[in-house]
Amino acid sequence: MKIQKIISLLLMSVIITSCVSDVDFNQVDDISIQPIVKSSILYFNATTNDFIDPITNDPITFISDTTDMRLFDSSLAQEDVTKIVLKFNIENTFNKNFNLEYIFFNEANEVITSIPFNIINNNILEQEISYENGDLQNLLSAKKIAVIATIEVNQDSTTPSMFLNFQSAADSYFNIVVNEN
Repeated sequence: MKIQKIISLLLMSVIITSCVSDVDFNQVDDISIQPIVKSSILYFNATTNDFIDPITNDPITFISDTTDMRLFDSSLAQEDVTKIVLKFNIENTFNKNFNLEYIFFNEANEVITSIPFNIINNNILEQEISYENGDLQNLLSAKKIAVIATIEVNQDSTTPSMFLNFQSAADSYFNIVVNEN
């Protein structure tokens, strides 16, 4: 019985000393957090009626929308974002193809970057575009977004239930370093 107590005591002392031998307590001063923030950017749903002039009933070949984008205005986004992945999901149930352009503008209304899409009739397009380094810095200066959808003009008829659904989102990757020194 006495030997068991001695062995248990020796074993406990080895376990206790091995748990604290190489701990660097100064590491608590440097904390790095890498969150991924997911956010919706732009969404629209265009139907057949959106491509018909309500006064003349003539076909309209394009529709567009421009909106302010203050998604990247915070100092956190400007300083700590390391990568942004833009995600696009576009569904076209029309029997016509679409050309769609996604345009980013800076404060002076100058085009920063433009992303063109060719959406084939009765199809779904999913695409991701990653921005890092210099391309990322350009994207972070965006203040407005415009979307222009142009429909092919032909003699095919359209039905009221047809639509073009556009969704875009961003996954923003951050590296936030907190240093207490």
